[in-house]
Parts: sequence; structure tokens; C-alpha cells
Amino acid sequence: MDESGIIEPGAAPAAPWAAAWDFLALGGPAIWAIAALSVLCLAVILWKVWRLARLGAWSRRRARVALTVLAAGRPAEAEAVLAKREDARSRLVRSAMAARAALPEPQAREEVERAARAELAVSAFSALSSA
Repeated sequence: MDESGIIEPGAAPAAPWAAAWDFLALGGPAIWAIAALSVLCLAVILWKVWRLARLGAWSRRRARVALTVLAAGRPAEAEAVLAKREDARSRLVRSAMAARAALPEPQAREEVERAARAELAVSAFSALSSA
């Protein structure tokens, strides 16, 4: 490679990280700070995605199956579908099924709303306490 940055034919390309290292070295402290903050931001994003996955943010299948079974008139089987699941969505569906079975519809709706708010508060607190 010559001073213009063009690789001559037949010349071996530089190591892939050599160009990045040269860029950081020439950029000085500002580039180092930007690079460090970029790595930190990526770590926070990955941590949040991991937390959402643990909370069950994308696990809809079992909840849908349980609700379909419940709509078919088999509440015991619907509870069994969610019995061993401990994600937020499954806990909320279980509490909704219990409220629907024990209370009239207006009170059941209020109970489910209360349970959802409590679940959000617990999830938010657990995310803060594990930081």
C-alpha cells in the first residue's frame, strides 16, 4: 500500500484490524472516547434485549395456545399450558384466567389491570436492582 491508501496489485492486504487501529491512533482522545461510548452503548442495548427476552417480551405462542384452549372451554388444560412458565406474559394470562373464573367481568377487568400494573412495577424494579 502506498501513501495514498491504494493497495498495489500483488501486494498483501494489511491485517483487518490494522486500519481500525491506525484510525484510532491518528484520531486522538476524541476518537478513543467515541469508540468507548460506542462499545458501552452496544453493551447496554444487548443487556436490554437480554432482559426483555428473559421477561418473555417475545414469547407469545404459549399464551395464545392457552387462550385458544380456554376459549374452547377447557380451563384446566389452559392452566396446564402455562403452569411452568414464569415469564411476565404467562403470569398475566394466568391471573386473567383466574380473575375471569372468580369475578364478574367489570371486576375481572379491574383485577387484570391491577395485576398488569403490578407486573410492570416488579419488572421495572428487578431491572433496576440487577444493574
